[in-house]
Amino acid sequence: MRAVYAGSFDPITRGHLDIIRRACGLFGGVLIGVGENARKKSWFSLEERLDLVRQSTAEIDGVEVLPFQGLVVDFAQEQECDVLVRGLRGAGDLGQEFPMAFTNRDLGGGLETVFLLASPENLFVASSLVREVAWHGGAIEKYVPRVVAEAVRRKQVLANPKDDSPA
Repeated sequence: MRAVYAGSFDPITRGHLDIIRRACGLFGGVLIGVGENARKKSWFSLEERLDLVRQSTAEIDGVEVLPFQGLVVDFAQEQECDVLVRGLRGAGDLGQEFPMAFTNRDLGGGLETVFLLASPENLFVASSLVREVAWHGGAIEKYVPRVVAEAVRRKQVLANPKDDSPA
């Protein structure tokens, strides 16, 4: 059984990595689909996100990282995946993920969704939270891998060349 864990990963967080490790344990590996959504403004380019995901998962056995555009069900079918892996942080996530799971199963010819609950230490960690904290100069190292924190700092220095304070 082949599993895919798809998202924008803008940026990848320790919460994502926890779900990836656990999915690899359940399925013997996982394909990470890094999505590009033309309607969504990403902080990092697709190439940067792919690189950060690859670096962040380099020590996890069974991980493959590929870009995709369009519907995740189409990507899953192209890659011969049977299962979509999704992480849940709380009831709000379930309310959003529940109809998507049914739609993906309908469009994907029976493609199943497996939900993994976030570990307690990651219940509130989200890429949007990381971006917000970083934007205001807060410490993000607790929420993202070192390579991601360094990439965020570089991006902030480029965005604010006169400001030499650490992100």
